[in-house]
Parts: sequence; structure tokens; C-alpha cells
Amino acid sequence: MSIKYRTRIQACIAAVGIFVGIALGSVGTYFYLVQYEPKILATFHPQQEALLVDTPSVLAALPTVSTPQKPQNNGLDRLWNSNNLFDSTLRSCLSDECYNSPVTYKDGVKRDRIGFLAPDPRGMDTLLGMLNKAAKKDLAKDFNVVLDTHVPPYGYGKNHGWTRIVRFVHRVTPQAASLLRRMQTSEPSGDTTTTTATAAATASDFAASGITPSLYELQVRQLIRWHCRLSHVAAHTRMLTVYADDLAIRPVPEIYQILSFVGYRGNRGDILDAVKAMHAQVIQELGVAQLSTQGTLVQHEVDASLSEAGVKAITEEMSHTDGLQKWPCQTFNHLVSTSKESARLPLKAATLAANCSGEYVICSVPVDKRGG
Repeated sequence: MSIKYRTRIQACIAAVGIFVGIALGSVGTYFYLVQYEPKILATFHPQQEALLVDTPSVLAALPTVSTPQKPQNNGLDRLWNSNNLFDSTLRSCLSDECYNSPVTYKDGVKRDRIGFLAPDPRGMDTLLGMLNKAAKKDLAKDFNVVLDTHVPPYGYGKNHGWTRIVRFVHRVTPQAASLLRRMQTSEPSGDTTTTTATAAATASDFAASGITPSLYELQVRQLIRWHCRLSHVAAHTRMLTVYADDLAIRPVPEIYQILSFVGYRGNRGDILDAVKAMHAQVIQELGVAQLSTQGTLVQHEVDASLSEAGVKAITEEMSHTDGLQKWPCQTFNHLVSTSKESARLPLKAATLAANCSGEYVICSVPVDKRGG
């Protein structure tokens, strides 16, 4: 047999082998995709990742999956999402461009004057005590730290009289619930003590307390308006925003941050000692609910019957102010003038509005002159 003939036979055999290999590969691929993949991959399909996107259009388009779903409480879920939307408006101002100038005191000497501001004073004295212990200093004396509930007046630092501001933030809807519960137990608004009954109060207390959805809505609005003013001031004045939940979960780095902002370089051992000695009392008095068993979440209770009122308050406050950006913020007195029920709120407008009679305060804007 000639060499030319053998080469031709070998080429034909090779071609047939390639064709058979392609055919077998195609059949194998078909059976894998159609018969095998659904059995193996149905428990986790890439489309399931889209379940993390909380939009109706995406959820409606997804196929039904057999994986277990956690129980849904749409009212409280919407309330929590509304809290998150509000939280997205909260600002700090930490750059060198932020106003950070000393205040001229009565003796003519310029000193830093640092405001620790929160709408509700409850627990703030004890918190300052823990910070004093962590720094081994009297912050009020050595760093001119002042506790206050008033919003700074509109204008720049020459108006509000602060060098720097530390703003303390709670989740507004649980804080509103806590304030109204305390009111019902006849606890004074500025008292830093707490009763066993108050500490053990649960969401079911609302049913017998006379706390109406309309009153709860007013309380949420009042707190949002206070933080709206602080965020406007954060547009120009150096400000650190501290979350009460973070103080509950990770107190040591939060204390480091606060002391550093004040102007003191903290010592880890001293901070740990202060946390060990006083943290539980501080968290109780600030009204932050106890941690979960995993120590990673702060659990808050809000009665489901109030959830729609809370969602309405946040949604409308955000809408009327373009996400709390529109100047000026809605006023506290507007709540008083439009609702007689606002007289029942435990925090009074006069303790929240700019303190125009304050020693270092200058009110130059009509909304502040009218009492905010």
C-alpha cells in the first residue's frame, strides 16, 4: 500500500473521530444542563442574589424559590427602613474647612467651647462621667465641654458660640417610643435615674397608656426637626455625630473617637476601666435596649399599631424639606401651633429651639428670634 493511500485513510479516521467527539460532547452537555443542573443548582440560583434588592419590580420578576423565608412584619419593616432613610441625612463635619474657632469668654480669653448636644438630656450627665473617668480629667473644666439640648441658632460659629459640637443620636422611632413611655410613668424629663418599671416596659404598654398614633407621630417629627437643625449646622461647623447604638455595641472605639475630637489622646487601659465600671449604667440611662445574645445588634421595641404613624412622620418630614436639606428646617413652634396634642410632648419647644438668651449665643435670623 502506498504512502499516499495510508495518509488518506488516516486523515479520514481522524475526521470521523473528531466528528464523533463533538457529537458526544454536545449530547453530554445537553444532559448536564437539562437533567442535572436543576437538581444540583436549584437550591442556589444566581438570580436569588437579587432578593437582596428591595424593590417591587425586581421582586415581582423573580421565580418562586423553595428556600425558607423569615416571617415578615411589613409595618415594622417599613418603619425600620424609614429610620434608615432618615439616618442617611445625618452629617458630621470633620475636615479642616469646617469652622473650628475658639470662643472669646467674658474674661477676654479665647478658649475652645465644645457642645455635647442631644434633644433629651436623660443619661447625658452619666455619659460625661464615664468620659471623665476614661480621660482621668474633668472635661467640663479642662476642655470646656458643655451639655445642652438647644439647637444652635442659624448663622456661623460667631452666632452659635461653639468651637466644636458632638451630636448624640438615637434611632428616632424607638427614642420617640421611649420618651412617651417615660412620660406615662411620670418620670421627669431631665431625671437621670430610671425605675425598674420603666426599664422593663415593653411595646404592649402602649395599649393601656393612652399614647395615640397621632401623639407618637408628633414626637417623631419633633426629634427629626431637632436633628435637621444640627445637620444644617454641620454644613459649616466642625461636628462629630455619635450614635447611641454604637456606644452600646462598641463603646471603646467610640470613646476614643469622642475624646480625640474633644482634644484628648485616650489611653486604652483607662477607657477599658471606665467601660467596665460605668457602661451598663450609661446604656440603661440613655434608653438603649439591651444587646442581642450575639452582642451584635441593638434591639428596639415599637408597638406595631404605631408603625404607620412613624412612617408617615418620617416620610412627610423628608418630603417637605427635600431630605432635610431645604433651609430653614421645619420649626418646633409649628408643631405647637398646628396641634393641641403637642402640649403633651415631654420635650418642650423652649428646651429644643435656639437659646437666644444664652451667654454666647446671637440670634440673627427671624425664625430663631421668633422662638424656633
